Amino acid sequence: MLFRMKKLIISIGNELKSDDDIGNLILEKLREDIKKDNFYFIKGSTNPENFIEPIKSIKPDMIFFIDVAFFQGKIGNVKKFTLDEIKDMSISTHNFPITILQKFLPNSKIILIGIKPKSLDFGEGLTEELKSKFNSITENVKKIIIETT
Repeated sequence: MLFRMKKLIISIGNELKSDDDIGNLILEKLREDIKKDNFYFIKGSTNPENFIEPIKSIKPDMIFFIDVAFFQGKIGNVKKFTLDEIKDMSISTHNFPITILQKFLPNSKIILIGIKPKSLDFGEGLTEELKSKFNSITENVKKIIIETT
């Protein structure tokens, strides 16, 4: 039997803070598009730490967090960060350091997929910049997830 990696995708984001919700919206789109039994999806929203036990029960080979991130580039750019790249950086807008998961899941490879936002101001809905690029952003995220081993 051919080994198939278990890939877990977790979104992080606050739906009441404009572009901060993009991770959650992308997760829902990916859940519709990827119909493979080795892919798992968790909407972590603002408290991904609440899902440590379900994550441990899945025993994923790879964990992908989708969240807004601040890095050089244009609004809507997508960038993959390894755990080593983010352990000393504050990339996410949330208080949960995703690096802590490595202690609970030492056999899982953890990747952060960051999307550069325009605004994290209070308000529902993405900014026009991200809304107009949503499909291409989602395809970029999907490509990273599918191609990363």
